[in-house]
Amino acid sequence: MTSFKNMREILYLLLLATNVIIPHALYHHGGSVDSLQPSDDFTVTVNGQNVFVYKVTIDGPSNGSMVHVLIPHDGVQTEVVVQVLNSSTRFPTPKNAWLRPRHGPAVDNLGNGKFAFNVSSQGHFVLEIDGEYEWKQLQHALMVLVSIVDKQVPDKTSSSVVYFGPGVHMLDVNGCGSSKVPNDRCLSIQNDTTVYLDAGAVVVGRMFAEYAHNITIRGRGIMAAVALPGDALPFYAANCSHCGCQGTHALLIQRSQDIYIEGITIMHSTSWIAVMWVTDNVHIKGLKSIGWRCNNDGLDLVSASNVLVEDSFIRSDDDALVLKGDDIDTPTVNIVVKNNLFWNQLYGNCMEIGFELYNAEVRNITFQSNICMHQSGSILSIHDGGRANVHDIMYKDIEALGVLMEPENTSPVYGLKVIDLQIAFGRYSGPDVSQRGYITNVTYMNVSYIPNRVTFLQSRMVGNSSVHAIRDVDFQDFTIAGKKISSLSDLNVTNNSFVYNITFS
Repeated sequence: MTSFKNMREILYLLLLATNVIIPHALYHHGGSVDSLQPSDDFTVTVNGQNVFVYKVTIDGPSNGSMVHVLIPHDGVQTEVVVQVLNSSTRFPTPKNAWLRPRHGPAVDNLGNGKFAFNVSSQGHFVLEIDGEYEWKQLQHALMVLVSIVDKQVPDKTSSSVVYFGPGVHMLDVNGCGSSKVPNDRCLSIQNDTTVYLDAGAVVVGRMFAEYAHNITIRGRGIMAAVALPGDALPFYAANCSHCGCQGTHALLIQRSQDIYIEGITIMHSTSWIAVMWVTDNVHIKGLKSIGWRCNNDGLDLVSASNVLVEDSFIRSDDDALVLKGDDIDTPTVNIVVKNNLFWNQLYGNCMEIGFELYNAEVRNITFQSNICMHQSGSILSIHDGGRANVHDIMYKDIEALGVLMEPENTSPVYGLKVIDLQIAFGRYSGPDVSQRGYITNVTYMNVSYIPNRVTFLQSRMVGNSSVHAIRDVDFQDFTIAGKKISSLSDLNVTNNSFVYNITFS
């Protein structure tokens, strides 16, 4: 009897004879996962089955923990049991646990460092042990990322599909051309291509596309830009601690259109994590973006238009979600950011517009139904460092949750601020520093800030001149610790005389 292997070889030879080539090189079988180091702090079972808990580099750099929980479909009760390891030095005597943010599933304490909860829909949570929104407890907490099993896996043999199966994959060094970064592993994505990271796939390297269209990057796998989860970071990255360190974006798509990104997890980037630069018609859904160092913006939309970002989890170590405009000829317009969980760690801002706004216009931007866990920098910020006319900006149904740092960062420049609007002049002021911009028609509707244990409050609204000013800012049902605000003093705003027509209702 002819074996399957022989049949496959015969088929290949027949196709070769007729000039039809199977793109078998695009079907990547994963290598051994034995090289992956599990979490030092947790083990997890899902419906009684052990699942791998990844060790992930987070702020410090230090080690955090992450687990993917896959459920068949919405509505199916799935039990998750987390065991804090006896060997854990970070949680030596665990007594209680809560899923953050609030409104998450209830957690049952089973004793001896074991905690259980049920999930029945996709979502993103952080299991805080013995803390109340405290950075020292949350820093090494378990990230629980719940997704629905993907039942629409693309055809692995299609010439338009780059498939990464379960296991470890190392992208080619200099796969996107020469680089100043050592051992720069990269995949260059072409037109009309689907890149699929299946559940259990760990791909080491970055991805890049330019002047492309109709690109899809999706799946339930992991893209680890410069090192495997749990591995030591490259020397050039781990030994540079300032915000100008050399690095590369983990995912960069530029001057392209019709982009769909769904479900993947990105980590271990050495610069901005995911960047859409001069792109049009972009849909990002269920992205997980995890940062570890200053300059690790979670998702940058730069001179982008017609973008939807939804249902994503971003733990950044700079701006979590940021809109920029550093292509002077391309406006940043028509962007909706909704139903996401943002958590920026020690640097940057949560929902940011700026600083690099060198284009003419930023308009029709909506942040809706997002939750921000926040301890440093600004929560809702517009920093117009260039010449852009920033207008028609909506923040709706936003919940911000204060995270306590010790000591608290009360710096008027870098400390926690609820609202931060500036027409700024400085290092990010662009190619023509003589030009300044405008901020007008900004609405905050049903926004709540819950300080938790944070004890101070500050905000900032600073225009540049009577012409380049902040105008027409409307606060509707904006509350702090459950109390509705009715004046700028309720926000403890530092402002100047170039701020006009601020209303409250």
